[in-house]
Amino acid sequence: MNGLRYHGLALVTSVVTLGVGVVLGVGPITEAQSQTHQRESQQLRDRQARLERRATAATTAARGDQALAESLAAPLTRHRLDGHTVVVIAAPGADRSLVRRTSTVVATAGATVTGTLTLRPDYVDPTKAQSPLEDLALRLVPPGVTFAEGASPIARVGTVLARSTVTRDVSTAGDVDQKAAELIAGLDELHALTLVGDPGRLADLAVVVAGPPPRGKAAASAARDALLGLVTALDGSSRGTVVLGAAQPHGLVAEVRAGQQRSRASTVDTAGSVAGDLAVVLGLAEQAAGRSGDYGSAAGADALVPAVAPAASRG
Repeated sequence: MNGLRYHGLALVTSVVTLGVGVVLGVGPITEAQSQTHQRESQQLRDRQARLERRATAATTAARGDQALAESLAAPLTRHRLDGHTVVVIAAPGADRSLVRRTSTVVATAGATVTGTLTLRPDYVDPTKAQSPLEDLALRLVPPGVTFAEGASPIARVGTVLARSTVTRDVSTAGDVDQKAAELIAGLDELHALTLVGDPGRLADLAVVVAGPPPRGKAAASAARDALLGLVTALDGSSRGTVVLGAAQPHGLVAEVRAGQQRSRASTVDTAGSVAGDLAVVLGLAEQAAGRSGDYGSAAGADALVPAVAPAASRG
């Protein structure tokens, strides 16, 4: 009995001792962990504050750069397009705000915008309206128009459409061609395009605003052929054409650059930026002077913007 009491007392004593030890040990461990957590939290807060200050500084600098670019671009584009007429052509899916911005930019540079012609999906879809488009175009072919040997139906439509929107003769730029007006009206009825402006009013320069490529290999190929044919026809029938779009591998800008043996249209891949606005205006002026180039930051670009002639030195 005494032995049993002894073992019981020893067990109780061990348990009590262990409990006291745990209580005494947990306190310092918990406190140390709390201090470590506080230090780490403070370090994270300090790092976040530094990053926020850097982001604020970067944003402020970017706004300053934007304001500087805009202030420098204004005098560089002023009067660059005086005496010229420009038609703005939007490919299917082109951003409407970009189309409006482009019209404003060329008008501010002194050009007269004859209209905004928006191509609809049917124009680039051979399964819907290619035959009716060709029938209409061939019935209203302007005098003197010839087609390249082996030209596809949509390429022939593009040739006639180009001759109905642009001219190389500056003396007739701004005039209304009645046959051209009939073609535009007919293409509108076939849901191939819409025009904001006077149908048949001819321009001597053109800007083509690209849209996203259609989904699907066949659709993208058909759209590419239709738009490349139109760009080539516009460039050949006017004093110059600039293609404006985003820097994307299979976009219209890249396709025009890849096939420039057929056309010397200029390209700009910085759409929607001050640099893009500047490149469009200077590119059109360059085209009117008989030169061309590829501008922006994507593959194939010659420079960010066309070279600007230095101001004349003062006497």
